[in-house]
Amino acid sequence: MINIFLKHKAAFLNAVIMAFIIFAPVIFFPFVIKDAYRGINIGNFEVDEFQYMAKGREILEGHKLGNIVLREGKDWHNIQQTYIEYLFMAPVKILGLNNANVPIVFYTFGFMGTLLLILLIYLFVWQISSDTLLSLAAALFAVGGYTLVTWYYPNLSGLNNSDINIYSRPSVPLYASLFLFLCLNLLIKSTQSEKFSYVVWSGVSLGALFYTYFYGWTFAYAILGALFCVYLLKKDFKSAKKVFFVGVIGLLSGSYVLFSLFEITHSEIGKRILLFTESHGRYFSFSKIAFIALAASLIYWFRNRKNLAWPILLAISSASWIVLNQQIITNQSLQPGHYFWYFVIPMSALILIYICWSLIPLGIYRIIFSLFLIFTAYTNTIYEQWRGMKITTPFKEYAQAYRPIIDYLNNNLQGGVVLASDRLYRTMILVYTPYDLFWNESAPVFNAPPERFKEALFVYFYLNKESRNDFSDYVEWLMNKQSLTEYEYPYQSIYSMVEIYESGLSADEYHRRTLEHDASISELRSKILPRLASEYEALLKQPGGVEKILKNAGVNYILWDKNRNPEWSLSGLGGVTVVVAEDPIYLYKIEY
Repeated sequence: MINIFLKHKAAFLNAVIMAFIIFAPVIFFPFVIKDAYRGINIGNFEVDEFQYMAKGREILEGHKLGNIVLREGKDWHNIQQTYIEYLFMAPVKILGLNNANVPIVFYTFGFMGTLLLILLIYLFVWQISSDTLLSLAAALFAVGGYTLVTWYYPNLSGLNNSDINIYSRPSVPLYASLFLFLCLNLLIKSTQSEKFSYVVWSGVSLGALFYTYFYGWTFAYAILGALFCVYLLKKDFKSAKKVFFVGVIGLLSGSYVLFSLFEITHSEIGKRILLFTESHGRYFSFSKIAFIALAASLIYWFRNRKNLAWPILLAISSASWIVLNQQIITNQSLQPGHYFWYFVIPMSALILIYICWSLIPLGIYRIIFSLFLIFTAYTNTIYEQWRGMKITTPFKEYAQAYRPIIDYLNNNLQGGVVLASDRLYRTMILVYTPYDLFWNESAPVFNAPPERFKEALFVYFYLNKESRNDFSDYVEWLMNKQSLTEYEYPYQSIYSMVEIYESGLSADEYHRRTLEHDASISELRSKILPRLASEYEALLKQPGGVEKILKNAGVNYILWDKNRNPEWSLSGLGGVTVVVAEDPIYLYKIEY
């Protein structure tokens, strides 16, 4: 063990340094805002990050993950079938630390995961090249330099934080990549060894991917399928058989997830969720970097047919095309950008680095090439983490104003539901308190009660003083407006969700028709809007109609950020009293 460490000590040292740089925005944030820091240190990836950590809170409280944002629907299937958060929270649960700081737990596992990922990528490249310097360069560049080949993070909030390193997000894609490279390392070892144990452990690590990330295990099977075909064409039936057994063991290990996915997708709840996540169409996706990687792999095979590395290189580059274009056969896809951002880009970069290195004459030029990659990886990571921290610091500093509200809710541990205004900051309630939300934009992709769509629409339109007494006209104006302000967007979003649910169209098809100004959308709205307006008018005529919705949903607090949501007005709601005032953020208790 000591000899292994000494031989690869540069890899261990650089893995620690790179992981530290990647998590520097989290580590140094309290020192940057100094006295303004009040213990809230999340938000580099905004709502996505909040919701990953909300899963940790749900696990800590003993809930299932059927719905992490609302009170209802928790004890159902884990919709996304990701279980890595259970691993994060296991030590906390075992030690009985029920008041543990969930973000700290997640960031700790994130740091360790990033370190391990770098080492596993290093080992992968070392197994096919036997060159420690190249392996180090490739690992550091794949983790720290991948953003140089793509702009990948579309942001709708106005915070241009697209350059924050994706591996600083503690759960996915970090741990999916980690288990993928663990599987690939063992797979390579199995093809080079007579020991069947490598096949077994490769299959088990593949099975672990099932419980980590849907896009991770499906990409892994694309690699296995391509590699199996390559070995068959190569007439290396022994290696093909090993690849086959790895796939079978992986399927057996991940069978629970497969059965759960089958139950989810064939249930009424699952079909409703798919409306908001699935897209249809037989179209061809082209990626320049995937094309270059595939072409380079074919050239490498042509020049190095006796080299043992070309089958895995060709399989990985082929897998990118499989996952990007499987919809040509299946006619359906689920947010294929996740494959591109998290797997196609870094894997293609690795392939190209290795092949470019192999084309360079032996000697000093290979060393210069590797050192240049190391320098580039560090320079890029330091710059983008520094720049990303500058951009996200105002967002995270503003979040500190929510600390008195969080403390108050934690001191009133009867639990309950919070009706909150701001769509970005409200998800912090899920991470730092035992309370749930009345509504969140991500609710449709969880086990949300169908009636909540309309309830949320009516409540939020009632609280908006611009739409309260002008439902139909406001909807028409909003849905036809070309450019929305930050506070207008949530109202358009929630109405669109209701229209999607009421129509039965998929979100993808609905938005496509809307952008094309398809007449069917106008016809759809002419049928749905009058009915919704009639129901809304009937609600307003009922004494305490809105309060009844809130009471039935278990709402006992209203959180209003007057700075970010100036359009709100609580006039007309009965039983509302201020309990925390941290201007411009107010927490109201509502009694019925």
